[in-house]
Amino acid sequence: MVAFDMATALGRLSEELARLSQRGLALQDATSSLAGGAGAAAAGLQDLDRMTQELGALAGFVGALSLRAGPDAGEDLAPLVAAIPLGDLAARLDGREAGPDESGELELL
Repeated sequence: MVAFDMATALGRLSEELARLSQRGLALQDATSSLAGGAGAAAAGLQDLDRMTQELGALAGFVGALSLRAGPDAGEDLAPLVAAIPLGDLAARLDGREAGPDESGELELL
């Protein structure tokens, strides 16, 4: 694991939030036809839409923060990334490609 600064960490976090926002949009598209306007399903889709919008807004905010943080801001953040239990996410935040054992894929039996 390589040490990196606050600006790098914020930039990577912004990318992850944007990626999650895109996944939320895809999930909305995939499930909207299933709801068909039914009460609880429609409310759930509205909540999913709100979450997706919030993730997108947070991605933009954190991205702007990363541009303001200089290379001297903060300290070594690698130990914080090492504590993330999702290997693929930790690898991306650390600036690495996720290996086969870090794919984050759900293993179904």
